[in-house]
Amino acid sequence: MKRYGQDKIWPFAEGGEGTIGVVTAVATLFLLLHRRFNNGFTKTLFLLSSGIWLLILYFFRDPNRQTDAKPGLVVSPADGEIVAIIRERENRYLNADTIRISIFLSVTNVHVQRSPLNGRVTLVDHQPGKFLQAFRPEA
Repeated sequence: MKRYGQDKIWPFAEGGEGTIGVVTAVATLFLLLHRRFNNGFTKTLFLLSSGIWLLILYFFRDPNRQTDAKPGLVVSPADGEIVAIIRERENRYLNADTIRISIFLSVTNVHVQRSPLNGRVTLVDHQPGKFLQAFRPEA
């Protein structure tokens, strides 16, 4: 049984620290303001910021995963829904015929990508996105 994320101290996705920190600071500030002034306005600010804080924590969660690690087994790298399985020619890196599997992640899915099979990473290349709607094929 292969376990993912068991050695983590921080149970949230890498890269979410800044957002979590800012929202935590804002919610804490509104809590302190509410404790100082104790009125409906500061209470509303605190409750709204606390709700946003909970949503942010939920969005950036990175739960432990378990899977049967067997030779030849391919496991889904992400939560979500498979929206396309397409045979296509990949000419940029592999220069070979490939199968592309597209997975749509809704806002309620865990937004962490894991390795779907054993292997070795030979290239890491960031491609800046255009922030297109995730359900569009060109995204």
